[in-house]
Amino acid sequence: MRTKVFYGWFIVAVCMLMVFGASLVTTGLSVGLRALRDDMGFSGTQTSIIFTICGVVAFISIFFADVYFKKLGLRLGMFIGVACGAIDFLIYSLAGSNFYVYCLGSVFGGIDYGLCFMLSTSMIMRRWFNDKRALALALCSAGSGLSILVGTPVLELIIENVSLQMSFIVEAVFMASVSLLILIIVRNDPSEMGMEPLGGKDFLIAHKVTGKYHITGKAITLLFLAATFGGLSGSPATSNFALNFTNVGLNATTVAFGISLFGLMLLISKLLFGEMVDKKGAYFSTMLFGMFIVVGQLGCFFVGTLTEYWFMFLTLAIMGVGYPIITLGYPNWSADFTDKDEYPSALKKLQLGYQLGIMAGSPLPGLIADATGSFTWAYLMFAILLSMFVLFVFLAYHTAKERTDVDVGITN
Repeated sequence: MRTKVFYGWFIVAVCMLMVFGASLVTTGLSVGLRALRDDMGFSGTQTSIIFTICGVVAFISIFFADVYFKKLGLRLGMFIGVACGAIDFLIYSLAGSNFYVYCLGSVFGGIDYGLCFMLSTSMIMRRWFNDKRALALALCSAGSGLSILVGTPVLELIIENVSLQMSFIVEAVFMASVSLLILIIVRNDPSEMGMEPLGGKDFLIAHKVTGKYHITGKAITLLFLAATFGGLSGSPATSNFALNFTNVGLNATTVAFGISLFGLMLLISKLLFGEMVDKKGAYFSTMLFGMFIVVGQLGCFFVGTLTEYWFMFLTLAIMGVGYPIITLGYPNWSADFTDKDEYPSALKKLQLGYQLGIMAGSPLPGLIADATGSFTWAYLMFAILLSMFVLFVFLAYHTAKERTDVDVGITN
């Protein structure tokens, strides 16, 4: 007898595409930054400002996200957010060499990234999955790895063989298609289809998958700082991969394939991270994967001294292994420290910290490159910040008090 596929997995597939598109707003644009600098004369500061505007708008979008989604619902809210991503790339395609038009487009990109990256994804996965929740979230987040693995070389080929503007048109069409899929497939809650979340209601109590620790001011502050430092040193690092490696003399096409390797390792590692969280917990997973990303950031720094292709590929592979803690860490920490009612508020706080970090960190690589002539020094700074990121998570968990079985039963 054939087993019917749980409908939530179809929503996972759409959310993966949504995250794929949101990633194009940030890391996917890094492929186009070289053309903006080399062909259109943009400075490192100007390209960083484009990301900074996107980060500021994303931060504001996250701040009002709870009201926004409460008013519109997740399905309609996600549709509008992704549609803004399509408008973003459409504006880029019409911008030519006008820096200010790119800034205008990044406003719409910021709305998409703020609403449709991990915030709404985490919220809807919590509604549809009790069992396999971390895996479902990891599958959604794997869209960012796919965008790097598939999007980076494809966009590089379009830019080199057609034009930068055509690459933006392709991205705009993709985003518009995803927004339509959201309307067709996504549903706000299993109850709309007469269903229960995967695993049923009793799974939460039996397995204590949420609310393992009491939330305290100290714990949430430490996790907020960790999320902020993750934003400071995560997206700004990946967004400048192409510039960092080409700036030291490596071939742009080879670098693009190196970034694709990062995307492949990231895709695999996110699935492993999700499985590990379900089995070993978010704390153990963060500590383990944190070691890899610190080493990877140091590799991005030392590529200025050891300018070899094998070293670039090794560095990007290690970065891909460790990077899942940047985007998957804070949703899983939130689940560990909250019950069902507390989760949206805690998730929003940590997402705000993450976005605040991106906002503050986005201009730094360009400013450092303009001042020193190299992007590599920014990666030394990122390695130090990520070491502190791991320390903050360590302290948050080691100073927290576990809930009792009774607590978990009551709160979930």
